[in-house]
Amino acid sequence: MTAELPPILRPGITEHPIHPLIAGRWSSRAIDPSQDVTHEALATVVEAARWSASSMNNQPWAYVVVTRRNEILLKAAQATLFSGNHWARNAPVLLFVLGRRFYRGKYWYIPNRLHKYEVGMATAQMALQAANDGLVFHQLQGFNPLRARRVLRVPACYSMLTAIAVGHPGPLCTVPEAKRPAESALRSRRSTVDFSVFDQFVNGRRDL
Repeated sequence: MTAELPPILRPGITEHPIHPLIAGRWSSRAIDPSQDVTHEALATVVEAARWSASSMNNQPWAYVVVTRRNEILLKAAQATLFSGNHWARNAPVLLFVLGRRFYRGKYWYIPNRLHKYEVGMATAQMALQAANDGLVFHQLQGFNPLRARRVLRVPACYSMLTAIAVGHPGPLCTVPEAKRPAESALRSRRSTVDFSVFDQFVNGRRDL
């Protein structure tokens, strides 16, 4: 019998109609350790970031994609993960998200205060493209950024933001037992009325 795989798209109950990819995108931990992701598939995911919005078209995002084609580097990258994310070592790809702190070109000396915001937008587009293409794309902050910076030899002009485990869906047995209920639990979010204000002053609200 073939092991059941968690779905790539797992829609929550939306209050208003939205695109199925947005409603269904989620972060599974079930990754098949035996199946590699092709270079072409990864290039498509990175291409999605390329077309994200950017102030002055400066594009402050950068991605370091580490695959099994360089096993030594992948093992070193995996060693930067915290123990709680040990499951991510099943992923054939670890992708590290960087943000350029200063503008490129003639404005190289000006700090880009939007760089993390814009990197987030670009990475969200990657997440949607990965979901569309049937890939697991699990973003995580549980890694040592200083160690990752040393391993990947990332210069100081870049912020080390997140790591992402990328792979094909795998069976639930690849997920730590304590994390398995999250693979099928009902997905939920705060209501839109809790974080949006229409035609009113914020009036000091701290609960947005």
